[in-house]
Amino acid sequence: MWGEWAAFAPTQLLGSGPTESDLLEQEKESSRMLHAMRNDHALSTLILQTVAHDPADQFEHCLLLPQNVTLGDVSITQEFVETHLVQLQRAPRGQPRSFTSLNGLCGTCQPDNTFVVHARLRQAKDGADVGSSIGGWQQDQSRGTGTIPQLESTIYILRDGQLQATSELPLSSPIALLLISDPLFFPGCGWKLPLALRKCTHRFRDVNVTDLALADLPQLLFEYQILARAWLEHRGDPITSSVPKLNVFQTEIGPIGLNSALQK
Repeated sequence: MWGEWAAFAPTQLLGSGPTESDLLEQEKESSRMLHAMRNDHALSTLILQTVAHDPADQFEHCLLLPQNVTLGDVSITQEFVETHLVQLQRAPRGQPRSFTSLNGLCGTCQPDNTFVVHARLRQAKDGADVGSSIGGWQQDQSRGTGTIPQLESTIYILRDGQLQATSELPLSSPIALLLISDPLFFPGCGWKLPLALRKCTHRFRDVNVTDLALADLPQLLFEYQILARAWLEHRGDPITSSVPKLNVFQTEIGPIGLNSALQK
């Protein structure tokens, strides 16, 4: 089934570069993400423990591998790997397929080989109905109604293949691998913060919460979580996993405080 993706790969993005197999092999050899996964004990343990468990019914484990050139100075952290290790729905050719990452980021792989990222899911409660959670994340009907803007606008699948076992990463069996054009993004994640900050309008800094239009709330929360992560990074706080989703109504640090902190 995975080989069918090659016919739909957006090769126009790659110009007259390497052939499909050459490109994928070059990325595997040069990928800082794969290098970290194989040589960092915590990351390799995370991968092995995750794929040792059977995926949800009609899903399979899949690693989304961003092009190495797009990683720049991105740190390959547990948070980063958790975002790109997903359970991907099995579906007939030409059908959309949903995915849920290890840290609850959900989205859809579209028939045109693009990714749409919808939301961060809530952790499933104990005793949830069978089939209502994937990887411990509660699935609900609202998962496909929203869209998290991606910093590069559109994320494409460039190539497909498999991640094979190595001595450093002794997988019991190969897992699916998709080479993607850029890393997945969600507000509050710890990569590409300078680019994310440029997406912030700061237009809420002088707006009281009581005067905020309901339609502005998604944009406010989008910007707030980016600013909150940047503020924590600015302070030098150790961060080993995703920043919790912030509620502007339950914190003493508002958008004005965050802007002020970042400007110091």
